[in-house]
Amino acid sequence: MDLGSGTGELTYQLAQHFPKSKTIAIDIAIGMLQVSQLNFPVHNVYKACADVDQLPLRNDSCDLVFSNLMLQWSPDYQRSLKEIWRVLKPNGILLFSTLGPDTLRELRYCWKKIDNYPHVHSFIPQKSLMQAISKNRFSSASIEIKHYYRYFFKAIDLMKELKMLGASNMQSGRSKSLLSKKKLYGVFEEYEKFRNKQDMLPARYETYFILATKAP
Repeated sequence: MDLGSGTGELTYQLAQHFPKSKTIAIDIAIGMLQVSQLNFPVHNVYKACADVDQLPLRNDSCDLVFSNLMLQWSPDYQRSLKEIWRVLKPNGILLFSTLGPDTLRELRYCWKKIDNYPHVHSFIPQKSLMQAISKNRFSSASIEIKHYYRYFFKAIDLMKELKMLGASNMQSGRSKSLLSKKKLYGVFEEYEKFRNKQDMLPARYETYFILATKAP
């Protein structure tokens, strides 16, 4: 199962890697599944529009659950892990990537200079994530952490990309009022402090790669 399959590119690679298996692409956005079907019409891929917390699969039905950069957007990642555990077979494998709290560090710093509201999504700390995996009865888990950077000419380009990706701030303490131009331009000015020698603005992504196994 490819959980949070998006445009289907990685689903296609899974299906190619396991040609004798049935691959299930699951995404909460029907539009993404339609794009996937258009771009990668593979015979052994089945698609379902569903929430990670209510998967339309039987208990112990999947050998492998793969997920790329989806879990950090779950309102309750512990509940999501519990549901993933339910559909995995004994000795089944969970292989996923997610983002750590050092992600978008520069943007978070800039917003803190402007007001006291959280404007950047809070990502899952490594310790909390590994504890949740252990709590949800995965027998073993390993993690690899890497930092990646995206570079932009202007801070507004980063914000536009985050909006396009659906990377919304879902924190309960966020401001409910409309964002003023004064605050936005203030963020842009603060972000200029991070401009590098190549005249670009960096955006950091702390990425966790995790492999976990369901106990037999």
